[in-house]
Amino acid sequence: MYKRFGNLCYVLGALRGFWGHSNRDLRIKVNGGEWRTVDKVTALCVGNAKYFGGGMKITPTVDPFSGDLQVVIIQDFKWYSFLLKLHRLYGGTHLTVNGVSSIRVQSIEVVEVVPNGDVFVQSDGEHFGFLPTKFSVLPGAVDFFS
Repeated sequence: MYKRFGNLCYVLGALRGFWGHSNRDLRIKVNGGEWRTVDKVTALCVGNAKYFGGGMKITPTVDPFSGDLQVVIIQDFKWYSFLLKLHRLYGGTHLTVNGVSSIRVQSIEVVEVVPNGDVFVQSDGEHFGFLPTKFSVLPGAVDFFS
């Protein structure tokens, strides 16, 4: 819908996502451990590469060869917070912003505290389904050539 705007289309799409968005309380289980609650989640991003659409460096410290995923959790953000901190997201310096946290995992399960079945899960910008979901590393599943 916004492709004619080039890389700006990703920013416009993210802003459009804030329309009608409400932060959700989620429960996560990391590496098969105990469930813990994460309040007011705006976005929970899982990656094995540094960049998302348009050059957003959302998972800036991940190494695709490490066997880990990086999980970035953004809590209690509003559309104006997103705009004001957008430069940090593109520069990969957002991990020090208040309300942003990061963990390294081999697997993560995510569920809603109060299940509504309407929290989207996306993979590489495509609709993948709804929560609950699980992401995990499959060591050696892809061969890399340098």
